[in-house]
Amino acid sequence: MSTRTFILICFSLCLAVALSQPVPENPGFAYRVSVSGLNVISEALWTTLKKNFDLDPHMIPDQNTSDSMSNHSVSNITFQLSAVPRSNFSFQPPDGVTWTLSKIGFSFACNWSYERQVFFMRENDSGSVRVSVSGLSAVIKTILGRNDREQPTISMTNCSASVEKVSLEIEGSYYQKIYDMMFRNDLVKSEIKKTMTRAACDLVDRAVMRLNNEVFANNPTKSPIFCGRSDLIFDYGLTAAPIVTKSHVQVNHRGMFMLVGDPVGRLGLLKAPKISMPASKYMVSTSKTNYPFNTLSDTIMRSNLSSLYLTRTNLSSTFESILDTTCDNQSICIGTFVSEISKWHENKSMNMMIKLTTRPNLIIKKNSFTLTAGLRTSFILSEPNETDTETLILDASISLTGTAYLVNNDTLAGKLIAVKVLFTSASSPFIKSNATFLKRLNQKTDHVLTKLIPRINKWLGVGVELPTQSPQFGLQAVGLKLMFIPGTTIFNFDLALL
Repeated sequence: MSTRTFILICFSLCLAVALSQPVPENPGFAYRVSVSGLNVISEALWTTLKKNFDLDPHMIPDQNTSDSMSNHSVSNITFQLSAVPRSNFSFQPPDGVTWTLSKIGFSFACNWSYERQVFFMRENDSGSVRVSVSGLSAVIKTILGRNDREQPTISMTNCSASVEKVSLEIEGSYYQKIYDMMFRNDLVKSEIKKTMTRAACDLVDRAVMRLNNEVFANNPTKSPIFCGRSDLIFDYGLTAAPIVTKSHVQVNHRGMFMLVGDPVGRLGLLKAPKISMPASKYMVSTSKTNYPFNTLSDTIMRSNLSSLYLTRTNLSSTFESILDTTCDNQSICIGTFVSEISKWHENKSMNMMIKLTTRPNLIIKKNSFTLTAGLRTSFILSEPNETDTETLILDASISLTGTAYLVNNDTLAGKLIAVKVLFTSASSPFIKSNATFLKRLNQKTDHVLTKLIPRINKWLGVGVELPTQSPQFGLQAVGLKLMFIPGTTIFNFDLALL
């Protein structure tokens, strides 16, 4: 074999292997939780669970079983956590999470009765029992993954548990003295401890199975999202299995809007940018790229949602005057921007058809973002008993640059940095010189925007209060920080108990 042939074969094999490897898919948004963050979440959940049992210890329903030979009943079942356990997580890359629980204390009490047939006699007994367990500890090892439906999975690989102390009290039974003698025996207590440790791991195993089968499996990764349209879908499936490092777990979601029937790769050049989440001291980090917005705008352009017809009837009373052709100097209306309309149709009200001509595109930069789009606006005169008339058609390109920031740690506010509206063409039977008209219209628009932007910024500065507290789980987000890096917006925050 010649050297040339050997090199060609090696190159072909390397190319075949490279092409056979799956290309990593960049997520549209991602969540990252640190070890300390999971520990706080665990403490909050245990604290909430204890409060719920303290308020209502009778949360376990009565149990009854019977057959032709016997009948067993357990009623008035109560369960109480006597101590919130110490909880600690540790991560084992690339997919392992270990959960260590210690110092768990709880008590279990109930009334019981039974009746059974023994030869030709009926035997029955009843009483109450109380079991107290202290010092229950468990080490649970799990693996995080993703199934074929792009849903998260969790599997338990190992569980070990131990119990420091068990006490059992029985009252009201005919055989009470016999039971008391039995449960004073160290061998019996040892067997009860073994049963408790097996039961603890069995309980965890069932909880993990339920989490997979009832929570994850029943949570669709694609769902209709808005406008009551069943054909508009948001795909938030996992792009890969959760990533486990020594310090955090990161879950990556696709975050793509689409129409029913679209293949995942249909969007061609519309690809999510690579998320580069910098190392953070915060417990939780969430990153959102421009991909969800840009796929939404692409979906809107391909549906019949890319146009908006405005009339006085579908505008609120606050904004309906914007469709007037004539208004005073303190107001804003169509005539403010296009003075020719106020001359052609004085003291009239117009309808407007606004249609996207180019896909809105969001670009996230360092400390700011820019949104661009192309619009066609048609001004339509609609009068009773007359045919609607298109008075003016304008094409424009819009560029909007702004930023967002946090106020008082819980309010998201914004600011417009620059707004540029450039009218590129105009069509109307009333226009004599298109170039002159466009020049005057663009000058007028710049003048109006100079006055309008401060008003908008005053409104944006008020902001929107963020939901930073979850009373249901006893958690709150503190120390929020908002970051803009190229292609991505990142929210960082810590967690605290309420």
